[in-house]
Amino acid sequence: MTTESNVARIPQGVQVKEGAALGVAFVAAAIALGVSFGLDFSHLRTGPSGPDFLQIARSLDPRFVPDDIREEVFSSISQSDRPRPGEWIAIWGANTTTGQVAIQLAKHAGLKVAAVADLAKAGARLTELGVDFQVDRVDEKRAVEILRAVTQGKLRFGFDAVGKESATALQSALSQSSSGPGAHLLGIAGIPKEAAPGVHVHKVPIKLFHESTIFGDALVQWLEQILVRKSLILPEVEVAEGGLAGINDALDRLRSGTVSGKRIVVSVGERSRSNSGANTPVATPAPQSVFSHTDDDLSYHDRINSEPDRVKFAYWVPNVSGGLVISKIEQRTHWDLKSNVRYARTAEKVGFEFALSQIRFMAGYGADNQHEPVSFSQAILAKTERLNLIAALLPGPWNPAVAAKQIASIDHYCDGRVSVNVVSGWFKLEVCTPHPPSSSPQTTDMSSSSPASVSGGSIT
Repeated sequence: MTTESNVARIPQGVQVKEGAALGVAFVAAAIALGVSFGLDFSHLRTGPSGPDFLQIARSLDPRFVPDDIREEVFSSISQSDRPRPGEWIAIWGANTTTGQVAIQLAKHAGLKVAAVADLAKAGARLTELGVDFQVDRVDEKRAVEILRAVTQGKLRFGFDAVGKESATALQSALSQSSSGPGAHLLGIAGIPKEAAPGVHVHKVPIKLFHESTIFGDALVQWLEQILVRKSLILPEVEVAEGGLAGINDALDRLRSGTVSGKRIVVSVGERSRSNSGANTPVATPAPQSVFSHTDDDLSYHDRINSEPDRVKFAYWVPNVSGGLVISKIEQRTHWDLKSNVRYARTAEKVGFEFALSQIRFMAGYGADNQHEPVSFSQAILAKTERLNLIAALLPGPWNPAVAAKQIASIDHYCDGRVSVNVVSGWFKLEVCTPHPPSSSPQTTDMSSSSPASVSGGSIT
């Protein structure tokens, strides 16, 4: 479980396993570049423009920013030190997943990227990512000398994704001038024991993503735009054999270094998936029905719901008063049909696939007013195109045969977008009041020529 500000939807063309490999790497790279280095993504040269993360972070109330990241957020870099298009950034460990994302984000923002990696393994991949210069990491001393020469001793930004030792080496390649804009080094997995003169050392304030809804929303919304626009070359992925049982073997492969520049994903589903390719099926347009309202564009819904292994989202239909909240505070969620149609059409446009109309006959948890769920679901289905309605039925008040016929008819009207939630029932009055049980069996005298009558005796 997580908050909505920490979840990005996966669009058509991106497999679930690729999305699973992207999250942490993108968050770390975006925050490191956007907050710690102050790189502005709001006016990108390529790809969809995003937020100015430093501006968003520094607009937050410092009292609500965790103590251990507060200095990094508010004091780590001055406005005059922020990187400008055309400046160099060196990324050590460029073939790591985080490094690959950082390369692409830096390039989108107009920086020149020097990538340090094992070129025998990663050279072709780094060329695909569009780096400006590649440096082999096999000889660290030589790599530092090359970085200094290529950047003419003016390298101000160093991003290390490997560890303490490589971060220390990268620091020695940075400009260490006592005047002018300062140099900045960030270590994802470790930082030097001591900072060199003129070098500001950073750690990623990753808690911003989890602690601030405003910041998290801005980040995931930008990621969704990037994915839809296909402005990011996604990490290469391998699926671990054996599901959860294969985790230990996957960890051993990572420790031994046999996996380089890839993410290993563990599938917990029953269906196995191929290790290569992104053979994502194209979304099939929903059939037109008598419930047809084509004035709203639902192409986004179709794109993000095309992956078979996607997470499916549903919401509770507020067909009862009280906003589904036990509170004395006045609620802004309305229970009338007009409001619910607006909620439903908004939900399906942004990707929700299901909605549950709840059953209430007696007041409870503030639900003093209730709409009957089956007819209410039918009314919503008449105003939507993709949303599947789950109508709750309470055993007792409904005659099973009538309920079955009713749902089957609605199912035909809406091309199969209705389902049933049979509620077991926990509130005796709610079951008994609409349909009180008889004290004795009822029978009908069928021998009379007059209209049938009901009596307490047997049928004669």
